Amino acid sequence: MSYTNTNYTALLSAWMRPATTLLLGCGCALILGGMVGCSADDNTGAAPQNDAGFEDTDVVDEGEPLARAASVEVTVLPARATYNPDTVIQVGARIFDGFGELMPGAGYHWTVEPEGAATRDGSGFRLHQRGPVTFHACTAETGVYGEPICGSKRISVAYETPVVTVTKPEPGAWLGADGSTSVEVEGHVSESNAELHAFVNGKEVALDANNNFATTLTPHFGTNHIEVIVSDGVSATSGEAMLDVIWAPAWHEMTHDAASTSFNFDDGLVLDLGQRFFDDRQAPMQPDESNYQTDDLADILTLLIRNIDFMDQIPNPVLDSGDTQLSITSVTFEEPTVTLDLTDNGVEIFLWVPGVEIGTSGAVSLNTQTLDLNGSISTDIAGVATLSIEKPGPGEDFVSEVETLNLSLQNAESNFSTPEANAIFTLAESALRTKIESLLADTLRDQLIEPLPALLTGALNTIETQLSELSFDLETEFTDPLTLGLEGSIYDFDIIYRDTMRALLATEVSADKPAQFSQTPGIPLSGELKNELPFFHSSRAQIGLRLGLLNGLLHTLWETGFLEIELTDLIPAQFASLVKEAQLSAKLQPILTRPRAGEPYDFMLSAGQMEVEAELLSQVDTYVINIEVGMRMTLEDNAISLVVPDEPKVIAWVKSTTGDTALMPSSTIESLVLDQVWPEIEETLQQGLSFELPLPAMDGLAGIAPSMSALQVEFLMSRPLSYRDGFIILDAELRGTLPTPSP
Repeated sequence: MSYTNTNYTALLSAWMRPATTLLLGCGCALILGGMVGCSADDNTGAAPQNDAGFEDTDVVDEGEPLARAASVEVTVLPARATYNPDTVIQVGARIFDGFGELMPGAGYHWTVEPEGAATRDGSGFRLHQRGPVTFHACTAETGVYGEPICGSKRISVAYETPVVTVTKPEPGAWLGADGSTSVEVEGHVSESNAELHAFVNGKEVALDANNNFATTLTPHFGTNHIEVIVSDGVSATSGEAMLDVIWAPAWHEMTHDAASTSFNFDDGLVLDLGQRFFDDRQAPMQPDESNYQTDDLADILTLLIRNIDFMDQIPNPVLDSGDTQLSITSVTFEEPTVTLDLTDNGVEIFLWVPGVEIGTSGAVSLNTQTLDLNGSISTDIAGVATLSIEKPGPGEDFVSEVETLNLSLQNAESNFSTPEANAIFTLAESALRTKIESLLADTLRDQLIEPLPALLTGALNTIETQLSELSFDLETEFTDPLTLGLEGSIYDFDIIYRDTMRALLATEVSADKPAQFSQTPGIPLSGELKNELPFFHSSRAQIGLRLGLLNGLLHTLWETGFLEIELTDLIPAQFASLVKEAQLSAKLQPILTRPRAGEPYDFMLSAGQMEVEAELLSQVDTYVINIEVGMRMTLEDNAISLVVPDEPKVIAWVKSTTGDTALMPSSTIESLVLDQVWPEIEETLQQGLSFELPLPAMDGLAGIAPSMSALQVEFLMSRPLSYRDGFIILDAELRGTLPTPSP
């Protein structure tokens, strides 16, 4: 459709055009023809010769070319990036001639593309169709090129992106301490002529007459990301607002003073040693020719008996009473068996050493006859011992003692060179038999049984010692150093008959800096603390680590300001000249939670509402970062460690700006965090969330059997990690490796 603009000047111009053409034509002829006249009476000259280059006389007939229209400038008022449908706008055109002068009287007409996208409405145009709309203004007369001159202006017709404001909850809120089990989300959407649809975390919510909305969300333990999107259903862009909060059903108190920050759990770490840890009723294995393998304490005692040097302990001659002389020349035996059971107050040990062959030499005098004792004695050794183990109280060492011990020779037979000597040994009350029995019993008692209490208490006391006064020095390229201390002490110890020996370790974590942020409910917990411990009954050894202990470490890092990061020097080069200062401030602590169904991780680490405030040359822009990454927990080299197998998912958005729009795109902030900040945070977290497990000390074994000094023990995971009732459960076994003696 065409719309024409006409005025009196244009009409006058059209009326005068023939006369003007005649005058201009005569003037042009004079110029082109030299002395040739233009009068009708002048017929004396030769006929005019047309220059081949000027055979087309249209330009001459139409007048001076540069005086005609050369360009058209189109304007739209008001000037906006986009225009709402059903809006009336004013369009205007200015026409300039070939000299660049404005032609105020020139006529023109309008066309709209696509047709029908806008129609006349009074002095303006009413917009109807969403999308690009182009207004064309073309001159009514031909321009300098012999045809009408046109100008155009393209605008975008769409509803303005609605502005979403979330009024509840506050960004970076810590929720759940009041017992609430839902998160109330409230907000407002700016007015719009379009039909709006609002969505909170993907679920549509109703808007009232004033464009307010309210809904409730069911939170999960940890960082909760809230995203509100408002759309008219057809526009390419939608209004959105995002924020992060932490929700937890329970919280654990932090302790603050002027110089430090700390927290403690009475049962932050639990060591549960099941019956199979002490004895799984299987003999030590020999996986190859060079090593023995132990899987329980009974295996270690079996190897200990096997490696005791009995000959080194036997005082030869064993009998020298005048009429009897006896020396032991050798002691060999078959594979010993050790059975070890938990009792109500300690352990009970059963020994069976079969096929004992004792080489002998000597003689015994009876009256005038001397009997030869050269030969051997064959027997089996059986024994039972009970040991008590107790811990008098927190801070006191373990105490153990041998309560009962019985050792005897079973099926003993002598193989002396004379029948008479064998007969003497066979007598039940024989001094010879009694001496041999006493000798072997004393050796086993002195070398094996009596040292056991010291070995057991030493191993248990070592656990406590290794967990006392631990420290971790943390430092990154852009943070001040921080030292974390871990103090562990066994405050509760219990033994259940043939079931478990359990030690609860009170753990205290401290930082050498005061809290910068202390207005929080404390450490988020996945549930209320329970007295009952969630352990299996079939495991060798279980290590229970409270998830709250790890989240307490993360809380300490956050609370002491360790995660406040100066980013100015890390800004990408293309924006560095614009940024005066940039600072990252975490409004929420990083938090470890369980993975969602189907995710191949042990835990998810999330850090929400990490705000980056960038002061630029003329404005201040604030961005928000949300990081989430999967982590796996490993038990290697006797240390519990968290590893990150994949890159984190980073989301950044603009929270606010003092300008019209943020100068750096959110993708730049995402790349900055992923490439520069995250690697440092990852390394720090792995340092702070990893620590060695206390190993039972085996040093005393070498004093009994020197070859046992080569025994190496370590904790290994025996089944996948599990999580129950606030505890991370590592099912482990104490694996020992002892090189076989050289031939």
